[in-house]
Amino acid sequence: MRKSGVAFGANHALRQTFVFLNLLVMQQPEAYIGGAGDLLKDGKLASEETREFLANFMTAFERWIGKIVGP
Repeated sequence: MRKSGVAFGANHALRQTFVFLNLLVMQQPEAYIGGAGDLLKDGKLASEETREFLANFMTAFERWIGKIVGP
């Protein structure tokens, strides 16, 4: 995955605002996805590496939601 300087800066600015407002934010893992159009081919993920990355990210997100909401 590529990091975009613009996306990184926007994400950082939003996080600062969320901290000030005491909002809940998943700290890790972070995902910056650039060139999303290149990641898909015929409506499917073009690489196993991307599929694995996104699956791991979504698993972490599910765990984080479980901590917030509870079982």
